[in-house]
Amino acid sequence: MPNRNLYIMLTYKSLRQNANRNISVFLLIISIITCHTYVSAEIRENTAEEYRSLGYQQHKQGNLNSAIAYYSKALAFDEANEVILNDIGVLYEQIGLQEKAEKHYLQAININKNYLPAYTNLAYLYKRLGWEKKAFHYFKIRFEKGSPDDPWAKKVKDEIIAINPSYEKWFVHREAEKLNLELVRKKKEEFYKRVELSKEHYQKGEMYFKDGNFNKAISEYDRALGFTPRNPVILEAKEQASLELTKTNVVHFTNQAIKRLDSGDTRSAKSEIQKMLSTIPNEPVNNPKKF
Repeated sequence: MPNRNLYIMLTYKSLRQNANRNISVFLLIISIITCHTYVSAEIRENTAEEYRSLGYQQHKQGNLNSAIAYYSKALAFDEANEVILNDIGVLYEQIGLQEKAEKHYLQAININKNYLPAYTNLAYLYKRLGWEKKAFHYFKIRFEKGSPDDPWAKKVKDEIIAINPSYEKWFVHREAEKLNLELVRKKKEEFYKRVELSKEHYQKGEMYFKDGNFNKAISEYDRALGFTPRNPVILEAKEQASLELTKTNVVHFTNQAIKRLDSGDTRSAKSEIQKMLSTIPNEPVNNPKKF
């Protein structure tokens, strides 16, 4: 019986080792497949770009048959490439195959909703075909998706107004809104900058206050208030610092007056008392709480 138990244990151990080894092999295979897929995708994209570049060169040189051959090869390696589709659309339009050109422009847009050249080319295609409503639609989308520094913005704008002159008011209104938003943005930026500068001076003032340097604290609070004049926290901090400075001055001049009296110099003692009185404000000072 012991031999039988030992045999079972060894068999179980062997099966477990084989299972672990099989799992490791399986994971290795998965890793290799994943890596291969990634590398293959990268190679396909690079190959597609090479063929597209060759097609574009042939297109520029007027070798349209060679261009379409290279573009077709590029598309075979990367069929969801909006740039290749747009380039093929341009070529088809040039040789008079308008329907194919339209199809490729639309495919490029469907793949990448923000690929602007396809919108431009499609709009001009519709314009040349006399389909003003469709041309207007894509010119408008092209304009709205473009950035403020877009070199095509003015051309597209002119095309829209040429088709529908009433849209000139729309452009004026749009530009006014943009200007408004830009002003608001700049004001916000300036405001936040002033708040940050005010905060810096306020924090310096707080450090001086803790060190008992009330003159410097008040100076920093004043600088902070220069950026945010009605900030209640800083106003109260300055008032507290002013009160503490007054107390310090009163104690200082009082001690000086007592010293003068002790030495028999009553005139100087009176002078110190007058200095002390001059530091006390005429109006009552609130006793604010520190934040």
